[in-house]
Amino acid sequence: MPFDGTGFKQPPDDEVVQLLRRGREILEQGWCQGAGRTRTGVCLAVSLHGTLEYEAYVKAHMLLLRAIKETGFAHGGISEFNDFPGRRKEEVLSVCDRATELALS
Repeated sequence: MPFDGTGFKQPPDDEVVQLLRRGREILEQGWCQGAGRTRTGVCLAVSLHGTLEYEAYVKAHMLLLRAIKETGFAHGGISEFNDFPGRRKEEVLSVCDRATELALS
């Protein structure tokens, strides 16, 4: 039935999408492991810093966790995923992309 709410889809939260995209751009410029920030880059968790909207930060954080879980990683959270031995920058960027897709869906 029209107007009964069935199939209603909440529009994406623009602040969350922007935060995830900005974080990815920062990571593309420089990514690091074992520290939040170095001279050459930042880690995945720190890439989300820079918003004054706490709710957007929390939503983006949760979307990253969900995207990480989809990879099969089961050894902790965002920092553990980022710092896992052998982790590659491309894998981190892929998780960012997936989190953005989830935010848009």
